[in-house]
Amino acid sequence: MDNEIPKIQIKKDNTDNTDKLLSIINSFNSLSIGYSSDILLPKKLNFSEIRKDRQKENVNNVLNALINKNINKFKENSNLKELDRYLCDTKITIDTILNKCEFDKLYAYTLAKLIAKNATRQGCKDEDLQIDTCAKLVAKLDLKIENLPNNKYRVSKLSSKIYTNNDVKIGIIDKSQCLKSFDCRITSSKVNGWIFAKVCFGDGGHQDNVFREEIEFCEWVLTYGNLDELYVVLIDSDKPNKLQSFARPNLFIGNHFEFQKYLISKFIN
Repeated sequence: MDNEIPKIQIKKDNTDNTDKLLSIINSFNSLSIGYSSDILLPKKLNFSEIRKDRQKENVNNVLNALINKNINKFKENSNLKELDRYLCDTKITIDTILNKCEFDKLYAYTLAKLIAKNATRQGCKDEDLQIDTCAKLVAKLDLKIENLPNNKYRVSKLSSKIYTNNDVKIGIIDKSQCLKSFDCRITSSKVNGWIFAKVCFGDGGHQDNVFREEIEFCEWVLTYGNLDELYVVLIDSDKPNKLQSFARPNLFIGNHFEFQKYLISKFIN
């Protein structure tokens, strides 16, 4: 039509500013006469900042519990091992701590920072957010990501067979003969598949274990994976991705933002 308002187009690059510009253009296009925007934008999370904010929240929760003498909330939000060490080293009781905190706010704050739960040890919360962010986007693509209970499904190291937690319990297969359990399941009329998900920042043995598990999973997919299913290694980390050599048409490897972009490019109508 001659009077149709033309849609603005932009080629996306790798800069964060492009995402902001795309969002503005998306809004403009949706207002154009006779046009309904179909642009679907991935959501980017900053897990480093998320953990910093959660650590502040953890400290504040302990601080408020100390000041208000709420023992249950105090224990609920504290690192109990660190608390036990503090009580053992100082030879004082929780009642003494609560009484002191009522009049000494600086002491309360210092203690709260010492014994509050460490946000870096709350990886399950990060992974829930990671998965939930991807699940909300794929729902718009008529796909479903199901966050699975621990140990619900796992695969044999030496076959393509998938076992349930009950199979392990009744002795059909020993847990040592299996890989780490799947974190999520993908179901739809377009594709079915499985997700191994992790958020891993910082140094230490835990991160080394995570990457070893990922390599084992990738090797299993290349040997036994079903070519008609999609396998995903969803990893958000501050370390370089060393697994891209394993990537295949049925094996995606990347972070939550890259996974969303992949799904949009592959399954958008």
